[in-house]
Amino acid sequence: MQALDVGPTDLLAIGEVRRFDHGRRPFLLARVGDGSYHAVRSVCPHQGVDLGDGTLVGRNLPAAVGRHEHVADATVIRCPRHGYAYDVRDGCSRFDERSRIKAYKVTVADGRVLVHV
Repeated sequence: MQALDVGPTDLLAIGEVRRFDHGRRPFLLARVGDGSYHAVRSVCPHQGVDLGDGTLVGRNLPAAVGRHEHVADATVIRCPRHGYAYDVRDGCSRFDERSRIKAYKVTVADGRVLVHV
């Protein structure tokens, strides 16, 4: 497994995303609400749209029967074309349990963000 150095730990503010390529593969780096970095493949499986133009948003959690509580933790990337949503921490879809995007391990070492591909 190769570790790609994608930049310093202050590369992104919380809630920001950045697309980068390695070879012919597009990746999306995201910094979520707790300050941690996560990386996923930057292609929506629905129609192949680049998720790098998407928006990082929070998520809804069940609070009571018929009610949800919004958590503004910036862990979900929303596709810019049709609004499909994927958790950047594990690549799982928020709407379809069969759909997901590839998630990659991210570490921080010596002030640098490393994506393991």
